[in-house]
Amino acid sequence: IQVAASGLLRLEAVTYRGGFAPEDACIDVEGRLELDGAYLDGCSFEGGVGIVRASGAAAAVDVQRSTIANASGAAGLYVEGGTLSMWDSTIADNNGEEVGGVYVGPDASAHIERSTIVRNRSGTGEVSGLWADGAVTLRSSIVAENGGVEELGEGYFVDLGDDCFGSVESLGFNVIGVDGCGGFAPRGGDHV
Repeated sequence: IQVAASGLLRLEAVTYRGGFAPEDACIDVEGRLELDGAYLDGCSFEGGVGIVRASGAAAAVDVQRSTIANASGAAGLYVEGGTLSMWDSTIADNNGEEVGGVYVGPDASAHIERSTIVRNRSGTGEVSGLWADGAVTLRSSIVAENGGVEELGEGYFVDLGDDCFGSVESLGFNVIGVDGCGGFAPRGGDHV
C-alpha cells in the first residue's frame, strides 16, 4: 500500500494480516496514515525496513489503540522522515534486521504515550526496541523485554540488542527494561 505525499489513508477497526513487501514496507507513507483500533499482523520482507515506513517531510503517522506485530525481516514502524504520534498502542514481536520495534530517523520526530514496545528483536544485535536518531518524547510507556540473548551452541551466546537507544526524552512514568536505554534521563515516576 502506498500513501502519496498529498494522500491520506485511515484504517479504523481493521485487521491487515500477512502482507509481503519485496522492498521497503507493507504500508509506505509519504502523506498521512491514521491507524485507530487497527491490528497490523505479520508482514514479511526481502530487504524491507518496516510494516509501516514513513519518509519525507510531509509524512505523518498517527497510531491510536492499535497493534503492530509479527514483522519478519523488518521493524514494526520505520520513520525516516516526518512525524510519529502514538497513543495507547503496542509494537510487539517484530524481528527486524537492525531494529525490531520502532526506528525514528534523524529527519523525523515522535511522541509516544501510554504505549508498549515489547518482545522485538534485532538481527544484528543493535537495538531491538526503540532506536531514536531523531527527537523522541516518551510518557507513561513501557519499553522492555526487547532483544535478549540467543544461544548459538556449545556455550556461545549472542546479544540481540538493547531496549532503546538515542535521543529519548522522558516526560515521566515510563518503564524501561533491564537492557536500559542509552541517552535516556529518567524523570519522576520512571522505572529503569
